[in-house]
Amino acid sequence: MLMLGLDVTIGPGKELPPHIGGALHGFVDGKVSKHAHQVYSTLKPAGQNENATIAIEAPPYNQKISTSFRFGVVLFREATQSWNVIAQALIELATEKEFNNRSIKINSATICQPGSPIQAAALDGRLIEPAPKHESTLSWIRRVRTADHHPQELALRMHCLDFRSPLLVGSRDNIRPNNEVPWPSLKTVLDSIAKRMVLEPELAETIGITHGWCASDRLKYIYPFYALAKQITWRYKGNPMPGIVGRLIYTAALSSPELALLEWGQWLGVGQKTTMGCGRYVYTPT
Repeated sequence: MLMLGLDVTIGPGKELPPHIGGALHGFVDGKVSKHAHQVYSTLKPAGQNENATIAIEAPPYNQKISTSFRFGVVLFREATQSWNVIAQALIELATEKEFNNRSIKINSATICQPGSPIQAAALDGRLIEPAPKHESTLSWIRRVRTADHHPQELALRMHCLDFRSPLLVGSRDNIRPNNEVPWPSLKTVLDSIAKRMVLEPELAETIGITHGWCASDRLKYIYPFYALAKQITWRYKGNPMPGIVGRLIYTAALSSPELALLEWGQWLGVGQKTTMGCGRYVYTPT
């Protein structure tokens, strides 16, 4: 895993939607497919409708944006090896009206991997030479504490997940007539993250997430305190998109793999449309 962080300035234009992950994904996808076609196939190795090795880290939902903001491009597996090619396509080849019919300029960039210091990758709109080095997957995984494969349940505690972007888990058939999505149980959240662990199989093995792993059935009865989050609808290309934003607090005793999933879900994302910046959260155990 690797996060490419980008500081950008945008020109004038129409008002931005409350969630700009879709527009950011369109910008990144378009630039990479056009100017870095040789690595584009590594971003969607299993096809358009399967897990992509890229996810957008968008500004928080409903954040007021005038002329500048910061966003991230999270890369997984083979895609991490091409971060500098992707960065060049985004930084040095910008043209007019590429972001929601606005001009966009990337001023600076950084790269960061789990447990590593942030490194500068671009300044004043130019890539730094020589480019900073990134670690192999096995290198950063060595810093991950190996989980007990027969863990005991830990003490009862609260688990706070602050969703900065819309969360949509489960089948779209479950969307209610009023365009609301079901409030997710803790099992639903954990199982969704576990499915995304196919993006980092070595990490999954390290924390004890084997093929077909599922969270404990007792967690399907653990639901959050709803009043701290809200149902929202945002639009992408004119289509309404439902979701949940805000703080979900679950109270449960979790095993070591389950706790690890909540930690790593901050990198992986949860649920659907993660390539468009959905399902991004900050986890705080209390």
